[in-house]
Amino acid sequence: MKDTTELTGKKAPAFNASVIGGSYDEGATVSLADLKGRTVVLYFYPKDDTPGCTAQACALRDGWSRIQKKAVVFNGPLMGCCGYTQEKAEAAIAGGPADLIAFGRPYLSNPDLVERFTHGWELNPPADMEVWSAPTAAGYTDFPFHPSPPNS
Repeated sequence: MKDTTELTGKKAPAFNASVIGGSYDEGATVSLADLKGRTVVLYFYPKDDTPGCTAQACALRDGWSRIQKKAVVFNGPLMGCCGYTQEKAEAAIAGGPADLIAFGRPYLSNPDLVERFTHGWELNPPADMEVWSAPTAAGYTDFPFHPSPPNS
């Protein structure tokens, strides 16, 4: 993967992008030229499941309320992800920046994640990253359900 660190703070190349919400119609596109004179935040997810992208995604999530106050293009529902606990997710939805939260990693090791959240049950240890893209079902189908009966 190309190191793009040297691009930080530089002018963005011309681009066209699909727009979600804000003052634009559904399916509309916007170009960099359309945004001339405005503050623009471009976020590219460089490579999934790396410490750097996780830190970047969390920083974007944590700073979203400040960004949203200035957002022109996007003014719709925001889905948070990356590093949320049940408590942090509920707080982000109740009074924070998010409208919904995606739980990816916790679902790998907790096939009954919703029930565990509902009943306050302890979560399984996180799945080892080495099994995430393994050629076998190991790591995807072998995590245990909570031993408590469903009606407890």
